[in-house]
Order: sequence, then structure tokens, then C-alpha cells
Amino acid sequence: MVANLVMAHELSTNFTQRVFGGGIRLVTSIWAEAICPWFFNPPIHTDSKLIKCYDNQLCDPEEDGENCCAAKGGTFMCSQSFPYMCKAKKNGKDPSDYFCVKENADCEQYDGRRPCEGPPGKPGSEGEVGEEGEPGEDGIEGPAGFVSDLAVPVPTGAHHLLSQPATNVEVLSALIVNGGMAFLVFRSLKAKIREKFEGKASAASVAPRS
Repeated sequence: MVANLVMAHELSTNFTQRVFGGGIRLVTSIWAEAICPWFFNPPIHTDSKLIKCYDNQLCDPEEDGENCCAAKGGTFMCSQSFPYMCKAKKNGKDPSDYFCVKENADCEQYDGRRPCEGPPGKPGSEGEVGEEGEPGEDGIEGPAGFVSDLAVPVPTGAHHLLSQPATNVEVLSALIVNGGMAFLVFRSLKAKIREKFEGKASAASVAPRS
């Protein structure tokens, strides 16, 4: 931190002295190189495929992602293969930092070249949460669904038995039950008729003769 302050003091002192000495062009170039190396034409690059972040770390955009400097203070210097830094921060891949391109003309669709500016400041404090918005309007009613071909579930119980055709076993069982009941009724009636006739016969035999 102290070394950076000393360097800044020396640059500012030399800048003041050389302005009066006629060396303003040389000193302003040195000052700009320390602040915005991307501003030159051709830009000052890292002489490698890596890019340099504001915290002096290097990262590989091919392996670490195009926005690998986003969490390291931002991009400070582009690579040798892609030395030009554009002004816009979005190129379809939605990086959260400035990005580098191969040719100067490639920045035309991204608001041109990045201007010379100092390093980004620290992020401010988070703002307060706003009030909850009003509910939106109802959406458009969707199309009607398709009618299913699945069979309707069959109810259980007595209704189920009555609604289904009887099987051969069920028919035979019913015949046997009905036949047994008819046989019992026939025997009961036969016994009652016999008792009635026997009662009349005994009465006739007991009656006195005249």
C-alpha cells in the first residue's frame, strides 16, 4: 500500500515538473499506461493468453470463463490474442465484467472501445427492499384438453354384480339353489296334503253307523 502511494506521488511530481519542461506527451503516456493499458492503439496486453485482473492476478478466459476477473476487481489488461477491450459488458454470454475481442472493429457492436478510466470502486451498500407490487392480471385461458379414452371405473358392491353379465358358474349355482328351494317347498306341501287326507279318513272311520 505504501509503495503504491509513493509511486503515485512520484508520477504526479514528475508530471508537474515535466509539464513545465515541455515533456507533457511522454509523462501523460506513462500515466495512462499505469491506469488504462487497453486505451492505446494497439493496446498494451499481457503477452500471453491470460488476462490480468485489477488485483494483479492472472486468469485464463478459455478455462476459467470469460468473466474470470469479475470477482477479482475486474479486467485490467487483455490477452495477446484478444487485446481490445470493449465498452459494453454484455456480449451474448452475459459476463459481469468487460470483455476482450480480437480486432478493433469487433467492438463496434458493443458500444465501441472502452474509454480510459480508473479502477472500479467498491460496491455500495445494498438498498432497501421496495414495496410489494400489485398482483398481475389473469393470464389467457388455455385451450381445452383432450378427452381420454380410458374406461370409467366400475363401482363395487351389489350394483356391480347387477351391471355385469352372469358367468356359467353363477348360473349353475343359481339353478341348484332354486331347485333345492323348490324341492323343499314341494315336500312341505306334500306333507301337508297327506296330513289333510289322513285326518279326513280317520274321522270317517270313527263316525257311528245308523
